[in-house]
Amino acid sequence: MLQNLRTKMQLSATVNNYLKITFGVQPNFGYKAGAKKLPLYLLQRFQIVEGELFNTKVLFAFDKRKTRLTPYEIKKSVEAILRFLHKPVIYCTEALTTVEAFRLIKYRVQFIIPGRQAYLPDFMISIRNRGQQISEPKHHFTPVAQQVFIFLLQNHSGTTTPGQIAEKLGYSNMSVSRALQELENKELVRRISDGRKKIPQLAADRKTIWEKGRQYLFNPVASVKFMVGETKKTVLQLPEAGVTALSKYSMLADDAVKTYACRNREFEKMIKNGNFEMVDFKEGTPKVPARVQIQDNFETVDFKEDTHKSPARVPGKFEIADFQEDADFQLEIWKYNPRPLSDGGTVDIFSLYATLQHDPDERVQAALEEMMEGVEW
Repeated sequence: MLQNLRTKMQLSATVNNYLKITFGVQPNFGYKAGAKKLPLYLLQRFQIVEGELFNTKVLFAFDKRKTRLTPYEIKKSVEAILRFLHKPVIYCTEALTTVEAFRLIKYRVQFIIPGRQAYLPDFMISIRNRGQQISEPKHHFTPVAQQVFIFLLQNHSGTTTPGQIAEKLGYSNMSVSRALQELENKELVRRISDGRKKIPQLAADRKTIWEKGRQYLFNPVASVKFMVGETKKTVLQLPEAGVTALSKYSMLADDAVKTYACRNREFEKMIKNGNFEMVDFKEGTPKVPARVQIQDNFETVDFKEDTHKSPARVPGKFEIADFQEDADFQLEIWKYNPRPLSDGGTVDIFSLYATLQHDPDERVQAALEEMMEGVEW
């Protein structure tokens, strides 16, 4: 707690110095604002301080960084503070990634990163110190740790052994043990002795652990393939993903091109087994395969000009196109297997959140918020 207080004081001091040195103004920080008017979740996220900037009364919202907020969440929080306290709000934080800063600018959220960047459109100010680079923190989960984290969020009885987790997720006991150690180091999990066994349990209630742990999530999608062919799930037997899955948990409409997910190894296996065929959709003379060679689990096809029509598609076979407009559906290739955690025909909601949390579409961000609000913690 003392460390958190010291950090907040340091942030306000650095913002004060930054404004004084860069713009020659004193913010004249006053009393803490909103203690009796703001909802608890905003008070937990920010320290709100009244101040003055260019003879205008403003509110400085210092990020307490208890949880890492997405740009959309920052936007909604700033709008809520403005709605409750009726004064311009300036979001202040120690660091943002380049993408996060770009999104806040797109949302027209005023912010200050002392020593690095100030975006204050109400005052016609946008300045950035290009000598410093804002980089993404290197603290994401490993793929196994992310799956174990989500598994424990889904199965929170506190009675599942590491061996049972390994069997469920398809990993070795050693891999799961390393993942649990990683989660323990991040203070998300604790292991309770039960005789000779150590049972992993969440270190706090599910919602608290989710809020604390989501900052470590990485996007499991390695690539996206555009598929042509039969789209019935009885053929693919793959969980729905992306906006297709999100539409099941929110009011967001599904995309015209449905999205499914599978692990990269599973995709390679399907290519090796001949389930997929690389094709060329360029206009003009159709091309047909002249030679097929299997190498390193991928199918390499040489094409030659041919004046005959391409053969009819075989049921259960799919073609991989170059462009989304040619696709009947798209396939996300994941860094881990989405099947063990999938729920009701879709990928699990926590992995789904990880795949879409940085999507620039406001409708997607609103749908994600709706989905997470519907979770029964």
